[in-house]
Amino acid sequence: MDKRPEIVYHYCPHEAFESIIKNKCLWLSSVKTANDYKELVNILEIATEFFVTKNLNNLTPFLTVQDIESDIHFLSFSTHRDDLGQWLGYGANAKGFMIGFDINVFPENAYSYATNIDDTVEYISDIIFFNKIIYNKSEKLYLLKRYFNDEELKKYMNLDLKLQSASIAALSQEEILYLISLNSIMGELAPIFKDSAFTKEGEWRLLYNPLFEYSAVNLGKNYYKSDLKNSKITISNKKFRTTQNGMTSYFEYPIYEKNNPIKEVIIGPKNNSAGSIIESFLASYGYTSVTVKKSEVPYK
Repeated sequence: MDKRPEIVYHYCPHEAFESIIKNKCLWLSSVKTANDYKELVNILEIATEFFVTKNLNNLTPFLTVQDIESDIHFLSFSTHRDDLGQWLGYGANAKGFMIGFDINVFPENAYSYATNIDDTVEYISDIIFFNKIIYNKSEKLYLLKRYFNDEELKKYMNLDLKLQSASIAALSQEEILYLISLNSIMGELAPIFKDSAFTKEGEWRLLYNPLFEYSAVNLGKNYYKSDLKNSKITISNKKFRTTQNGMTSYFEYPIYEKNNPIKEVIIGPKNNSAGSIIESFLASYGYTSVTVKKSEVPYK
């Protein structure tokens, strides 16, 4: 599995670039704005297939993200620097900017559970996390197997067997919690599972998931805080904006120039901005140690 990169790159139009620098914050938008129409569905396909192979057919209807999809917000980054595909897809048809962010600007509390290979499931410890996107099916199944290890599978198998002849009303409180936990697990993994057709994007995501309250194994233990009282990160209340496709929600995630979060800015191939102007603009908002370059992609 890939190690955590030192720098990740965000491609954006000039309006977004200006907003990020002036307001010193990033906008985490609703996952419903994603360019993959199967966003959040991929996990359900993989999990359903996995459950069927384990003869957990009565539990497959409970594999859903229906109650949480509107609350997942994210911002995308790529590991690909000055990349034509990224310029065309996200950099305003190469007229925008690429911002190189120091990886240490973002939380470290989630990537380990997706990249460490051991016998222990490491659950996300906060509601804001930063993770690579997983495209490979075998890696997706590996993660599912870590959530549903042999001990956990026994409990779900017993629950599946009970559902063959009993309704949900007949389940115990603990069994109800296990059903709820399926929704939580789907919500944890859904934003980082994408179709393999997007593999070349090399995407990492900054994610905000405010609703989860249960872990698959440690039921009743709150791994997700409903507020950020104990967090070093302050995030805004939900806000709204209008896009060309309609209205959407977003959250503001602060960045601070004193921590030197921005290492590099590349001016898009079709962007006519002068490097000296961009340097002055950055410096006027406290970003004095940023390398500014023109894209080397020969695209007109």
